[in-house]
Amino acid sequence: MSEKTTDKIKEQCLETILSVVPMGQFIFVLATAVILFRIDANGAASPILALKDLGIKGLVGFEKGQFWLIGALYILASFFLALLNDYLFKLGLKRSYDASKVLSKIDGWMARSNTAMDRADKDLRTSVHDSISKELDKRISRYRSKRLLCEMSISFGLTIIYASAYLCLRNTSAFGHIHFSTVDFLATVFCFVVGWAHHRSSVIYAIRKIIPLQVYLSASTGELAFFIDID
Repeated sequence: MSEKTTDKIKEQCLETILSVVPMGQFIFVLATAVILFRIDANGAASPILALKDLGIKGLVGFEKGQFWLIGALYILASFFLALLNDYLFKLGLKRSYDASKVLSKIDGWMARSNTAMDRADKDLRTSVHDSISKELDKRISRYRSKRLLCEMSISFGLTIIYASAYLCLRNTSAFGHIHFSTVDFLATVFCFVVGWAHHRSSVIYAIRKIIPLQVYLSASTGELAFFIDID
């Protein structure tokens, strides 16, 4: 197998696991926009207090949901913060996989896969392809569930940090009256701890359960043949 083909297989293997789950950032945009709006409109003293007495219906309900009352500027600001989150999550994932040195193991997995399928006929290859594809879809679904929990936890912690920074910026004239919020701090730490635990769990799961299966699928059945000449 050529080095170019090997590189394409490695690229394809990482493409899926490095993607960010859109639902997590959608919820982030919604929550951040509402918090920033309530800080301005209600004079909330902290991000957590901005959500006080605000249930799901009060947040996104069609009749009285505050999300529908906020201006486009809050949504736009939250959207750009979500793009920043996206960058941070991808950077964290890439560094985690680089640290795991998983790419160095792919060559060995491909060699074993090619050896195992060397004498397989077309019917057997088709059967193997279908079986691996179904199992891979299930595992990717589980992986994305883990990533969603990770990204939502960390995103809420980042929401508190972003909103706290906004509070400081809008109250620079009365900076001496800004007080440290223990509740916000503990909530942020809790979110990051939970998010890190799910991040670690998702990376380990991908390395053990997804990447090897992607390699076997690609190397054994020639799924990358169409992409080899694409740069």
